[in-house]
Amino acid sequence: MNPKLEKLVDLLKIHLANPNHRILILVERTFYAKKICEFLQSHPDLKNLIKPCCLVGNTGSNAREVNKNQTTTLEGFQTGIYNVMIATDAIQAGLNTPQCSLVLRYDFVPDNIGTLQGRLRAHTGDCKYCLITTKDSANYNKEKDSRKYEQDLKEVLETWKGISQDEFKERVQKVQESLVAEWTANLIKLAIAQSVNAKTFE
Repeated sequence: MNPKLEKLVDLLKIHLANPNHRILILVERTFYAKKICEFLQSHPDLKNLIKPCCLVGNTGSNAREVNKNQTTTLEGFQTGIYNVMIATDAIQAGLNTPQCSLVLRYDFVPDNIGTLQGRLRAHTGDCKYCLITTKDSANYNKEKDSRKYEQDLKEVLETWKGISQDEFKERVQKVQESLVAEWTANLIKLAIAQSVNAKTFE
C-alpha cells in the first residue's frame, strides 16, 4: 500500500456507501487504469461495495472492436452495472457521465483545458471533483495554477457580459488588425533576412 492508494480506497468506501453513487477515476495511462482496476477488484475492504470497469483508448488494428467494448462499458456504468469506472484522460473529453457523484483524478494533472474538462465531468449539482496527489508536488502546483486559470476565465466572462455587442466587435477587430500588422512586419523582416543571406552566400 501507499498513501495515495489508501486515500483512494477511503474515498471509495465513503462514496460507495450510497448504492446509487457512481465514481469516475481519471488516470494518465492505460497501464495505470488496468492496474488500479485490478487492485480495487481484489481489495478486501471494497469486496461488497465495488463493481469496477476500465475504459481506455485504442487506435490499433482492432480499434473497431475496442470501440464497441467501450460503448458497452460506458452503458454499463451509466445504468449501474458498474459503479466505478477507471478511464484514461485521453478519452475523458468525450465522456458524458451525469450519474457521477465523484470524479477523481489520480496522481496527474494535464494542461488547463484538460483539467477543466475533468471538472466538467462533475457537472451535476452534488458531484465532487478531487485530485489525489502528493502535497507540494508538480501535480499539486499544476492543479493550483489550473484553478487560478479557471477563476481568471470566470472573471473575464463576467466582464464580457457588461460589454455591448458593438463594443465587443470593435475590440476584437482592433486586436485582429494589430496581430495581422505584427505578422506582416515579421514576414517582411524574414524575407529581407533571407534575401541578405542569399546574396552573402553568392
